[in-house]
Amino acid sequence: MKKIIILLSVVLFFIGCSTNNNGTVTVIPIAPTNLTGTVISTTQINLSWIDNATNEDGYKVERKTGNGNYAVIGSMGANLSTYSDLGLTTNTTYTYRVYANNSAGNSLQYSNELTLTTQDSIPSWLTNGLVGYWPFNGNANDESGNGNDCNVQNGTRIDTDRNGSLNSSYYFDGVDDRMQSISTFFNASNDFSISLWCKSSSLQQNQTILNTTPHTIISISYNYANLLSC
Repeated sequence: MKKIIILLSVVLFFIGCSTNNNGTVTVIPIAPTNLTGTVISTTQINLSWIDNATNEDGYKVERKTGNGNYAVIGSMGANLSTYSDLGLTTNTTYTYRVYANNSAGNSLQYSNELTLTTQDSIPSWLTNGLVGYWPFNGNANDESGNGNDCNVQNGTRIDTDRNGSLNSSYYFDGVDDRMQSISTFFNASNDFSISLWCKSSSLQQNQTILNTTPHTIISISYNYANLLSC
């Protein structure tokens, strides 16, 4: 009687993991999902995604322009799920994707791709007679093309705006913080209009928001009723 011996071999494949000196196995993180974004201005796009991982060291954001190649533009820490892409080019199409990473490697997949186009330059109907336009895209520069940039003084600091966009507003302490134009451009002898958005954390009587010097031709301030007065 012949005996037939069948040897069964079991091969274990460990895919996407690493072992440290203590014998602990680290598994690569799960990829993020639902990458979405908002075009904030001519030079800024804000991104957000769902953080699905529990063991990531961080996230990396990749971007390509048009049909170009992807390149990493930002590295975020663990449990973070937003990124502000600043300094972009006007009216330009960008595509983004995000992946998670840790000591074992990168997530096996990327998030979904997201394609957005920055806003076009200021429309002609707005630039007709426009003196100054300060969108606060990481600075206090005038984007009207008239060069009326502002100097930030006495500790005034750049901050997050009402939409959650980083470096898109300025915080004033209500004491001596201010922002002053480096040029003289205001002529109150002609008709004019002013548009601005502000939020007060604590109201003070007649807190000045905007005025002209050396003579106060126009002054905009808050009163206790939380209304603008001129």
